Amino acid sequence: MGRLEFAGRIKQMRRLRSWSQSHLAEAAGIDLRTVQRLERDGNSSPETLLAVAAAFDVDVQELTSLLYASAESAPGEKTWRWEMKKWPFPATAGRGVILTGVAYFCLLAGFCLYTGFAWSELYQNRPPAKTMVSLSEDEVIAVFDAKYRRIYEDYHSFFRPFLLSLALYLGIWSAVFGLWRGHWLWGLGALAAGGLLSVVALSLLPWMYFPLDQYPLAALWVMGNAFTIGASWLLVTIFGRLLLADRQAERA
Repeated sequence: MGRLEFAGRIKQMRRLRSWSQSHLAEAAGIDLRTVQRLERDGNSSPETLLAVAAAFDVDVQELTSLLYASAESAPGEKTWRWEMKKWPFPATAGRGVILTGVAYFCLLAGFCLYTGFAWSELYQNRPPAKTMVSLSEDEVIAVFDAKYRRIYEDYHSFFRPFLLSLALYLGIWSAVFGLWRGHWLWGLGALAAGGLLSVVALSLLPWMYFPLDQYPLAALWVMGNAFTIGASWLLVTIFGRLLLADRQAERA
């Protein structure tokens, strides 16, 4: 880490608290120009670091370790160590993010319970698999059209818009969760966890049958909405990051 990166980390710690440079200078008991110099080029005395650490309420070793790490890099030498960067997000929005996450799982549970009861006949009244009957494909299609097509078309019309809504909800919420927690990896983890739980829940519902094939509802959700989930997560992550960065830059 170079000294400029160290200066950026100091600025980042200040912005995460929604502090202005004047507020940090007052909290640390140092001159405003000292804060500006620290955030500009990373130069600072041990006394200043001690004061800044006390203002941030962190261990001074946390700051000095960053400074020593910057000193280990020779001038002009580029270090390739990857580091997680915090993304600023209003701390007061945390409760809303958590509540909307809980709301998603309540919505998923409600959908599964309602579907299981409303379409309970599909658990027993299922078309026979092609491999279990001695019929040609044309005969299987004719039997399906006569006895099962209407009910499965109604079933498909019922769950299709709701599964699309779940996909958009999960993608957007997990991206916002990542912004709130401070890194996109948190959002990706929330997306994976929410997606896994959704797949398990949807797998318990009646399968969707076609004349010559059948799929669990979870498979149809993944195949039909994987792009929607990924695109919504990526767009909200990117534009949310840009929006928060601009907002914090205006406060600085």
